[in-house]
Amino acid sequence: MDISLDDFHNWWIYFLTRPNRSEMISMTESCREIPIKDIAPEGISPETVMSWSRDYYGPKELRERIIESQSYEDLTTDNVIVTTGTNEANMLAALAALDAGDEVILEMPQWMQGYAVCKHILRAQIKMLYLKEENLWKPNVEELKDLVTPKTKLIWLCHPNNPTGSVLDQNEMRAICEIAEDCGAWILQDEIYRNLEWNNVVSPSAVNYYDKSITAAGLSKTLGVEGMRIGWLACRDKAFVEKCNAFRIYSTLTTNLLGEKLATIALQPKKFKELVEAGKRIGRTNIKLVDQWIREHNGCISWIPPGGSYNTFPKYHYNMKSLEFCKRALDYKIIFTPGGAFPGGEGHIRLGVAIDTESLEQGLRRFDAFLTSLKQI
Repeated sequence: MDISLDDFHNWWIYFLTRPNRSEMISMTESCREIPIKDIAPEGISPETVMSWSRDYYGPKELRERIIESQSYEDLTTDNVIVTTGTNEANMLAALAALDAGDEVILEMPQWMQGYAVCKHILRAQIKMLYLKEENLWKPNVEELKDLVTPKTKLIWLCHPNNPTGSVLDQNEMRAICEIAEDCGAWILQDEIYRNLEWNNVVSPSAVNYYDKSITAAGLSKTLGVEGMRIGWLACRDKAFVEKCNAFRIYSTLTTNLLGEKLATIALQPKKFKELVEAGKRIGRTNIKLVDQWIREHNGCISWIPPGGSYNTFPKYHYNMKSLEFCKRALDYKIIFTPGGAFPGGEGHIRLGVAIDTESLEQGLRRFDAFLTSLKQI
């Protein structure tokens, strides 16, 4: 089986290995970072036995808290699997829903795992549903109708979207689910940024709208705990969940005990709200800061403000590829992700607002200097 890394991950490897990496400000971070004490002030007991939960689906209490915290309607713990991050949940869903050569519709731009899994591992027949800036980076329902056929097995979405920050409303989600139902396709919705909506209205979860919807989510981005590696898969179809769990048992088998314990604490209703809001306070401040900065640089850079997540996708108004733009930015010790690393994203950069405000302000000053240098070309 041939497989290669996509441009997104190749770029991250490139800048992470720069000799002066420690001097740079990463302005492409998609989540904040919090210490264990913010979740469990008293820590984890040193007497904790490093075993496992003895439940192949993950600890029941954790699954109960996932259902409650995410407002999944009419689901039981039998509809949820705890996974090693959202990446594993996405992988399990794709393996269970697709056979080699099946037709799949991928929303783009989005997190590049879907493209790699469908192209290299499952050898699927891929159709792209391109999100467009003029449509606020949301899927065009009429274009989706034109793409689906009776052979379509899966529609893979990501909202709140990475890299654009677009968010679907209830009507938009319902319309997509109706299209999927008409052709009998599964929907896989990567919801790793759900609960980070900036209008304080939690976006719709696909699993609440359609029996053949699969939700993949986790705590990495919402709370800023990427090292915890705890996510989940949820679906109303219990037979499908069991199929996904069979794939998991023959791959990772279980998740990590310390992550499970911390996630169970973090998903207590009061604690979860507290942790989410702490991050959103920083995000709101930073979005206002970037918005003002972009207004001051009208003609050089523009954007659609994000509806959710810490991701934004500004468009730069210079005649160069995004990879060249981002490589030149490294000379000014600032890091972005090239929009061209995502199909349909050329001419843009992914700018993250998850860093502390002081670092963002310093990064924007460096960005000023960088743009000044481009004007002199």
